[in-house]
Amino acid sequence: MNAAYSVVPVLVRLYSQARPDVRLVLEERIPTDIEEMLIEGRLDAAVTFGGSPATHLRTTLLARDRLRLIVPKGHRLAELDIADPTDLASERLIAAPASVTPTLRDAIRNYCAAPGVAPHFALEPRLQHTIIRLVAEGLGIALIPQSLCADLAEGLVSRPIMDAPKFDIVLCASAASSNPAVPALFEVAERLGVVLPSPDGKGAKGA
Repeated sequence: MNAAYSVVPVLVRLYSQARPDVRLVLEERIPTDIEEMLIEGRLDAAVTFGGSPATHLRTTLLARDRLRLIVPKGHRLAELDIADPTDLASERLIAAPASVTPTLRDAIRNYCAAPGVAPHFALEPRLQHTIIRLVAEGLGIALIPQSLCADLAEGLVSRPIMDAPKFDIVLCASAASSNPAVPALFEVAERLGVVLPSPDGKGAKGA
């Protein structure tokens, strides 16, 4: 997910400095798989989108991200200083399905619905980077996390959107976890202080 390019490298660096005796194994998973894998003990901890509080999970906030528009260069929306939902009314949207990332899908749908726009979801790939590639091919436009807009491929333009939906990026683990390496990870996360990359290319930094 997008956090892999902003929060995770900082968290891994600081944790490795604090606990050089712990071997970290990193895996990429879609958001809807993560909670089940934590409960079943197939993951010790995960960085994912925040959602409704779950008593069986321990969570801590790492950062906040927001949605941003990406379009091909030459697209009519590339000329806007800032877009609003009505600008998207006639466009083919590319977005991951709710079965993969409900947080992002709900944010996009609710954002468009507020002024009465019915979004046209033309393509529904599972991965954000596939979405970006499809936009680059001229197959539609997309609203993606701002943290993915700092290093877009040639031929793509990102633009801010009015009242952009925000969402949390959190570290979570099973509240019943007995792995002795997990508490130290939360200690690092709670003092992290991450600044997400901005679309001008400025990188993340940790406390």
